[in-house]
Amino acid sequence: MAHSLLVSSRLCNILLLISLFLLFGKPANSQRLNCSITQDEYITNGPFHQNLKFVLRNLTVVANTTNSGFYNFTFGFEEDAVFGLYLCRGDLTPDRCSFCITRAGEDINQECPNKKEAIVWHEGCILRYANRNIFSKEEEEPSADILVYFSPAPNPNRPPPPPPPARPFNVSNVLFELTNETAFGDHSLKSAPPFFTTREDNVTGGSFDQVLYSLAQCTPDISPFLCYKCLQQAINRVSCCISTAPTQVYLPSCLLQYSSREKFFESSNDNNPSSPPLLNSHRPPSGLPPESGENII
Repeated sequence: MAHSLLVSSRLCNILLLISLFLLFGKPANSQRLNCSITQDEYITNGPFHQNLKFVLRNLTVVANTTNSGFYNFTFGFEEDAVFGLYLCRGDLTPDRCSFCITRAGEDINQECPNKKEAIVWHEGCILRYANRNIFSKEEEEPSADILVYFSPAPNPNRPPPPPPPARPFNVSNVLFELTNETAFGDHSLKSAPPFFTTREDNVTGGSFDQVLYSLAQCTPDISPFLCYKCLQQAINRVSCCISTAPTQVYLPSCLLQYSSREKFFESSNDNNPSSPPLLNSHRPPSGLPPESGENII
């Protein structure tokens, strides 16, 4: 038991060091990139590189010209085929989704040259590509570092959000309900996209009583069970030190965020345009023909 407590204490200390580094080392909303998923590299200006540029351009154009919060597309054949997708956080407006994907595309081009597989997580979106089929699959690796950090002070000019229902929960219970609601809830009753949930709960523990803001989302091309499995894995990554500190966990198929510091998402009752839908029948612009295959969800 003593050994177990010592290990947990050391893990929490490591996370605290990460927190301090992220606080002073770089902005909280900076990108997280993984370019070394495989050792495979493409030849500059070769067939794979040309297909990759086409896929990334297609993803960016669709994000800029439609209201799709999720989109996947493949182009090319056999060893030169490229599979790409993006996912915007469910509370983002179409303009913010478009901006996030455009910036993510620039980053992945600049930071991951000659890599046949890469992923970038931004504060509001995920962009990834690979030389293998990554659609409709639940994947937990690669992942961004477990992030437990101090967000900026709340904006004094922003009015405080209305209080949530008075239901006393500890953080673990909130995350359990958040996961179940995201994976198995009836999203047709809400204006939010499928597999996207936000919550505001009163949490109690020790001498504190706080409001915990939490958010979970999965890519909509996987099943409810796989969404649940992915979010459980995200929770497991911070299970040693669950608290109300601002926390973010990014996996390829899902994301988890929670904090008691400030409300970091837009609710459906906020004065904000509706979020980009995930069900969309738009086709790519005429200049981007779907030669190999595409799917807008």
